[in-house]
Amino acid sequence: MPADPTLILDVPAAIRETVACSRDAGRPLQLRRPAPFPVAVIGPPGSGKTTILRALHGGQVPRDGLMSEWNARLVEYPALERAADLRGVSYAGLWRDQVGVLYVLPSRGLNDEDEQALEILRARNVIALENIRDSELHPARASLVLLERPEIGCPFTVPIAPLMAQYSATAMPQAERRLLRHCVAFLRNATLPDGYVPALHEQAMTAREAMRADIEDQWRQVLVLARSPAHISRIDGVRLLLDLLEDCRVSAAFDARLTELIGLLERGGSASSARLLREQAQAAADRYNIEAGHRPAPAAARLTSGAGHSLDHGAEGGATDFGARYVQERQQLLGFLGNVLAQRSQLRLINEEQQSIERLVLKVDEDNIDIALLGRFSSGKSSVINPLLGAPIDDRNPALLPTDVRPETSTVNRVCYSANGEVAIEWLARAEVTFATQTSEPGQLRLHGDEIRSFQTWLASGQVADEHVTFTPLPDSFGDYDRSHLPREADQRTAFDAVWQDLGFPDGPRFVYAGNHTDNPKLPDPWFPASATIDPLPEAGTSLRAGAQRAEVFAAVKKDASLALLIDRLNIGFDHRLLRHASFIDTPGTDAPIPHHRRVAQDIVRQQNCPVIYCFLGDRPGGMEDTRNLRILRDWGIGSTNLNRFFFVITMKHNVADDSRETVRDYVRHCLREIGISEPPLYFVDVVHYPDDEEFRALKADVERFINMSRSELFGSWLAQARAIVTEARARSVRQLEDDAKDELQRARRIAVLQRQRAAIEDLAGEHVNSTRWGAPWARGRVESLLAEKAGEVTSVIDGLTARRAFDDVQARLSDALAELNRSTRATLTTIHTGLLGRLQSAVAEVRPGTSIYVSKVTIDTDLFPGTAILEATRNLYWRNVFKRGFQRVFGGEDFNADIGRNSEKIAQPWRKSRESGTTQANSLIDESVKDMKAELNRISASIKAELDEASRPPSSPDHKAELERACSLAAEWLSRLDALGRQAEGSS
Repeated sequence: MPADPTLILDVPAAIRETVACSRDAGRPLQLRRPAPFPVAVIGPPGSGKTTILRALHGGQVPRDGLMSEWNARLVEYPALERAADLRGVSYAGLWRDQVGVLYVLPSRGLNDEDEQALEILRARNVIALENIRDSELHPARASLVLLERPEIGCPFTVPIAPLMAQYSATAMPQAERRLLRHCVAFLRNATLPDGYVPALHEQAMTAREAMRADIEDQWRQVLVLARSPAHISRIDGVRLLLDLLEDCRVSAAFDARLTELIGLLERGGSASSARLLREQAQAAADRYNIEAGHRPAPAAARLTSGAGHSLDHGAEGGATDFGARYVQERQQLLGFLGNVLAQRSQLRLINEEQQSIERLVLKVDEDNIDIALLGRFSSGKSSVINPLLGAPIDDRNPALLPTDVRPETSTVNRVCYSANGEVAIEWLARAEVTFATQTSEPGQLRLHGDEIRSFQTWLASGQVADEHVTFTPLPDSFGDYDRSHLPREADQRTAFDAVWQDLGFPDGPRFVYAGNHTDNPKLPDPWFPASATIDPLPEAGTSLRAGAQRAEVFAAVKKDASLALLIDRLNIGFDHRLLRHASFIDTPGTDAPIPHHRRVAQDIVRQQNCPVIYCFLGDRPGGMEDTRNLRILRDWGIGSTNLNRFFFVITMKHNVADDSRETVRDYVRHCLREIGISEPPLYFVDVVHYPDDEEFRALKADVERFINMSRSELFGSWLAQARAIVTEARARSVRQLEDDAKDELQRARRIAVLQRQRAAIEDLAGEHVNSTRWGAPWARGRVESLLAEKAGEVTSVIDGLTARRAFDDVQARLSDALAELNRSTRATLTTIHTGLLGRLQSAVAEVRPGTSIYVSKVTIDTDLFPGTAILEATRNLYWRNVFKRGFQRVFGGEDFNADIGRNSEKIAQPWRKSRESGTTQANSLIDESVKDMKAELNRISASIKAELDEASRPPSSPDHKAELERACSLAAEWLSRLDALGRQAEGSS
């Protein structure tokens, strides 16, 4: 008969029955019956531990967790927030002998804490159970596959759907019970003491042979007596035969029980346990994939769009209306300006007015606001973007962004407008690649395999040369290594090669340990670098063909992790009208493993006018990743200023029971209050199953309202500029009509006034360009003075890092100084722009009453002086302890305080780049304002000249007079339309 490892669970019951039968048979047998097998059920919050146990027991879980038919106790342990908690008192039971572990994972996959927890549990017998919710089984979900985990007892994950709607709402289906039984049997086989099964088998075989031999002996005695000629002997034979018959009757049950026990021990061995469990796990995955295939698609997967996913024709109130008013107003203004240009002859526009309108069209058309989505990985960020833009959610064939239940976003994706859905890739010129990070467990390093493999590939292929690499050593706090000198680049390159060879890469371990740690494998060389900065990065080569489509790009990046390291961002084209003036930035999260992607996410949060949608996972909100992210927000002052740009979304509502949803809301509110956000608006959504419920509609409305409000002043400045141009053209035609009715003397006086006005405007333009009291030099001087003061404060902080103690609070001091620098620069640029424009407006009005001058408002969405790289440098400083510094000073010739200079330069380097780029941007903004105002002064001067030329000619002919009247009438119509658009914009904001 085929082997069945689950039979090992029936052995205790068989022992009990065998021992009972042995007593009935008068042949008492002592067999050691194992106690109920302890199985620890652990996992992160919301992973489904309780759901699995309740489903297994059909509702109520026994207090002792006893599953009597398996002779096992499945005990649920407290939710595991941090892997380090496994060393605590609450989990002490895990470390007893013969304990099996079921580590329950949500279907989102493993995060860093899960990885570290499984590493800590590596010495135990562990199975990683992937809990599949019934609601996740639908045709839009990606096919389920087993995840390989070769470092733990069961080298693959086991998927299980403990509750399925078509069977029962409370009880586990029979197929899942059998699968879970296989898991427990696997653990039982793995935890039994060596030799237990063979010894028990031998004991049972011996007992059965002894019993059968005894029966045989009795039978031979009966035969001997039966053949005896003595009458008394035959009578004794009859008596013995009767005793033998009774003995056979009571021993038959004992023999059957022994035979059954022997069969269980022979067929239930562990030799094929892993293979059969894999077969069962794969069968479950196949079953779930088939089940998902024939179910109806969820609502979000049934969203449809036109060819090329064009979404401008959707029903009223649908996803296509998101951002409709915001886009409509801009498109209407662009339409107005285009028609004004088309009618420039009828309106009698001069060249300078035409050029002003063309510049304005370019500004309106190019204006764009970023909408960022943040949160820990696999919290549903991509899934929120898709329905916001009306794209169906389909893991197998994504219409926009991939949304697999497991993490998908490995790059920074910018969703922007494109009619044909093309993808444009922005490549990095330089980047930092992280090889190893210290975990919360002393002496333990997490190795980043994708980065290590990519770097080795670049080195081996010659794409990266040694001179292009700058290594960063591991923290001195790692291990107790006696480093006799500070690491040179060559030392760290040699150490990298040693790790690659000695640890068996490319299939190396996920974790390594310091030499003084009890666990293995050990780090082969203490100079192994924590990271490397590569400048320049290698080119992507032929990894992606030119013009690759969205699905091809996503597949290539997912398959080849080295591509993600080279990509700055993917610009994902999509046809939605909002994307003409807005972009969605889908980030891997502020806890992304690639430093560049982490900095991009953090820079986005610091943008003052960028709306941010932060996603909490509904069935596991506020975990360690969220806590770290919220602390970052708190450290940046989020919660104290400009809070209305943050929209906190709880996803996966469908996975949370109705009676638990308010508890989840309260917990998220508590997490936000911890960072100073007292009354945050929350949106509890499930974009897969309820893509258009009330809370999701509220989210769309509130985000759109913020966008409108944040751009209302800018839109108003565009309208004012357009109105000023058309007003000037109309006023010029009106005055020309008036001039026709004047006599020669009046016309001469009018010409003299126009000449004085033109001279005054030209003088004003000259002052604007040259005046140190109020013009462009004054503006540039104010910026230079501000930067000297405020940027000097940042420089002063860095220059003051001359002692170890000065670094203690450097992050906070630099953060405050950078925030003040950016705030002051933003305020000063706005003030300068407003001051210059106000000065010109009053001067123009004095010279030429009724004439207005307007230019586009200065818009500064980002921090001009980026601080993320600077602040990150303060968190990655390298310090030797005093003994090592002294040793190196004496024997290595190393300056005792070399660490101070080295760490100070590490902070100063990104600050120099930030200061240079910020100064350039600030000066560029001033130059742009000056240029726009100068162009407007030139327009007014040209208008006066055109009017002067007309006034110098003889009175107009009747046809010319009719043209002027039509121009006045047409301009009045456009002014009326612009006024109506302005009133509409005020109402929407």
